[in-house]
Amino acid sequence: MATIIIFALIVLGVIFGLSRMRKEKTSGCCASSSLEKEVKVSDRHLDHYPYKTLFVCEDMICENCTRHVANTLNKFDDTYATVNLQSKQVTVYTKQKPDVPALQRALSQAGYPARLMH
Repeated sequence: MATIIIFALIVLGVIFGLSRMRKEKTSGCCASSSLEKEVKVSDRHLDHYPYKTLFVCEDMICENCTRHVANTLNKFDDTYATVNLQSKQVTVYTKQKPDVPALQRALSQAGYPARLMH
């Protein structure tokens, strides 16, 4: 009897795992039903952004996370953010001196606390 119960639990675990993998592959792991659309930055010429700020955001785990982080920052005026998932690095280019606490607050409120790189 115990063998049957253990086998049933293993089967349920495998079914749950496969279901989760399929969901993550199609919609990202961030409990969203679809991939977030990119916030378009009209000026992508880095020469126009004299300030560069680097953050580390350890909580990013998928491409949907990176898009959400970039969108959160790209909503700021005169800001262009790029994100590298492998290094967990967020690069923020700004045309004016950046308000670092405001950027960190926005990321934290979006669910991605970040620390400033030195």
